[in-house]
Amino acid sequence: MWNSIFNYVFLKHGSFLELLVNY
Repeated sequence: MWNSIFNYVFLKHGSFLELLVNY
């Protein structure tokens, strides 16, 4: 269940997460 939630958030805010990872 958590995997689905994280996947949804990642797909919805993928660009934002990428900025954090790049930083």
